Amino acid sequence: MNVLANPVFVKELKSTVRARQSPAVLLTIAGLLGAGVVYVYYQVVTFMLRYGGTNAGSDGWQAALVLQVVLIWMLCPALAANAITKEREQQTWEMLVFTLLRPSEIVLGKLCARLLPAAILLLLFLPFTVFSLAISPSLALAECLAGYVWLVSSAVFLTTTGLFFSWIFRKTASALACAYLVVFVLLIGLPLLVQVVHYGRYDAWSWSPVLWLCPIRVTGAILAWSGDPYAIPILGASTTVFVGVVAFLILRMVMSFRALSVE
Repeated sequence: MNVLANPVFVKELKSTVRARQSPAVLLTIAGLLGAGVVYVYYQVVTFMLRYGGTNAGSDGWQAALVLQVVLIWMLCPALAANAITKEREQQTWEMLVFTLLRPSEIVLGKLCARLLPAAILLLLFLPFTVFSLAISPSLALAECLAGYVWLVSSAVFLTTTGLFFSWIFRKTASALACAYLVVFVLLIGLPLLVQVVHYGRYDAWSWSPVLWLCPIRVTGAILAWSGDPYAIPILGASTTVFVGVVAFLILRMVMSFRALSVE
């Protein structure tokens, strides 16, 4: 399916960028934001080259990875939490449901449109990753690829989760609360569970499979890619689970779309 030809995707984009300002004002704002990004890049790169030392590239990439993980896990649950509830609140959802569009077109159109901010965020950091890789003899390409696999799978998983709750509930507040409840369980609940189950074993953080879905543990494994023997299994397990959940939620929405959408 061609996403760019999907009318739901196009509608979501138009509603996102719709504003009362003229095109000239929007271009000016975009230019200023672009100039700000270039200035930040200039300052960071200059600092790394002057004062970073031999590990500047590796240290800079690790800091950028942590920042991206924090932003993804903070922002992505909210990206799609109002994608469907807003339509219901505006009483336009039923009209969309009973169009000739297939359920898959509606679901994937909304999901892809709501993933764009996360994609833009990752693209903004991509030149810095390439620069860090180029100047660092200790930073491996596999490490950078592992980081992006983790970031992309997290963004898709969290956004799809928000969309699913937006489809289940009729109020944006309920969908948003459940989306961030998932984040809380993975971020705080799993470490607490490990502490209860393996009380007194301080090494459980390194080997317990319960933590392999915790964003802190996965990020730590990638940061210690060459020194953590569990790094590859942790990344493989977390990615497989997240992709599986995404596939299940999308299939659930598509298969039961019209029945639950009009209840």
